[in-house]
Amino acid sequence: MRKFFKKAMAAITAGVMMANMVLAAVPAKAFGAEILSYEYGSTTLTYKLDAEMITIIDCETSDTELTIPETINEYDVVIIDELAFSECDTLTSVTIPSSIKYIEKSAFELCKSLQTVNLPAGLLSIGENAFYGCGKMVNITLPTGLNSLGDGAFAECSALTQVTIPSGVQIIPESAFEFCTNLKTVNITSGVTTIERQAFLGCTNLTSVKIPSTVTSIGDIAFAECESLQSIDIPDDAILGNYVFASCTSLTAINVSSNSTYYSSVVGVLYDKAMTELITCPIGKTSIAIPSTVTVIASDAFEDCVNLTNIDLPDKLVSIGDNAFWGCTGLTTLTIPETVTSIGNGAFCQCSNLTTVNIPDGVTSLDMETFSDCTKLESIIIPKQCDVYYQAGSTVEFGCDNLTVYYYEDGVVKDSIEDLKQNFPKVTFEVYNEPVVTVIYGDCNKDGKVDTKDAVMIKQHLASMNVDIDDVASDVNADGKVDTKDAVKLMKHLAGVAGVELGKKDA
Repeated sequence: MRKFFKKAMAAITAGVMMANMVLAAVPAKAFGAEILSYEYGSTTLTYKLDAEMITIIDCETSDTELTIPETINEYDVVIIDELAFSECDTLTSVTIPSSIKYIEKSAFELCKSLQTVNLPAGLLSIGENAFYGCGKMVNITLPTGLNSLGDGAFAECSALTQVTIPSGVQIIPESAFEFCTNLKTVNITSGVTTIERQAFLGCTNLTSVKIPSTVTSIGDIAFAECESLQSIDIPDDAILGNYVFASCTSLTAINVSSNSTYYSSVVGVLYDKAMTELITCPIGKTSIAIPSTVTVIASDAFEDCVNLTNIDLPDKLVSIGDNAFWGCTGLTTLTIPETVTSIGNGAFCQCSNLTTVNIPDGVTSLDMETFSDCTKLESIIIPKQCDVYYQAGSTVEFGCDNLTVYYYEDGVVKDSIEDLKQNFPKVTFEVYNEPVVTVIYGDCNKDGKVDTKDAVMIKQHLASMNVDIDDVASDVNADGKVDTKDAVKLMKHLAGVAGVELGKKDA
């Protein structure tokens, strides 16, 4: 549509020019610049001459290979204007002369057959969306003298496999290489200071990238959805935006050195410098031991960590942020320390295998949507002084049809129980009079989690050693007795064998 509009305007301008030439017998001018045409082969270039330099403003061609002239009528061709070659579907190769200094916005946008572009050494600037959607372009060499890239300059160049950012480019702009799905190698040279938001979003084949020490800022979702990225080293002075590595499903390590100004990392998990806040756990992690110094789990810290089946939260933990464990589908149980006083909105949303969760007495506010789509969750006990509420109009389906919420009749409830029942009709609300005992099957030593210690304990019990086990929790196959079958089933569960459900009779 933009191309059509531009050509229509060019035709109108040309008509006015001809009329002026007939009437005045002088060269037509628009805003002080001559609008002219240059024909060679099957190509017609429309250009303007201003201040003794030429700007290419449009192109009509049926050629597949095109060499843009360095001069026209002895004037240097300096600028390729906005939309000049956009949607030239026949072009497979373009050679740009050394006279060109500026490639403007959307100049080659949606040239869907374009495979090769030769950029000159003297090029200074590539504009916004200049090569957007050139889906067959495999390689691009950015000249060393380049000092400016525009937003989305190479976005959706889906065949592009490698790129080197020259040292003169200080900013890799927003969406510069967004959804370059075959991009495997990125070389960022020293001199780059900023990687803006979405710069490499959706580069699904990018396996590694070395970020130079000169970089001080990495923007929101800069590397999100880079599904093949396995590890990343953060420069010492860099500050990270939000969701920088969201949906990086293969990522197992976010590393910083001991000289980092803002962060620390332990076995690839990112913390603040003081090690009191866990900021991000890479999605590819299968296990994690959180240091005892941590008091805060940041918002989104474990989002989509689907491979984590057990997390031991530190005893001094105070706060769990919004969406902290969103989508952790591997979690079946989670023991929240009694020190916790704050649980954020959506903290456990879409933990679809979570069966038990305890709410510490110190928590004073709880959003019902925190447990949306926890489809196996069976019970929640609301502390006495906890305000219970929900966010009306939430787009998340609650989906907890078998949930019973136990509450204190004389406790503080922000929304009346009747309102909550109306908004969550499939949830059972019961007054908490008697302690509700929740059995954690496999928790033989009653420490609130299921791990190898329990397997050892059940073996010791079967060997007639004097150990104190929980007979109900140890009956993991629910056949009414504790025997070797329970030990075998528990070990299979700890080994991650699929289809093993503790507390359920074997088929």
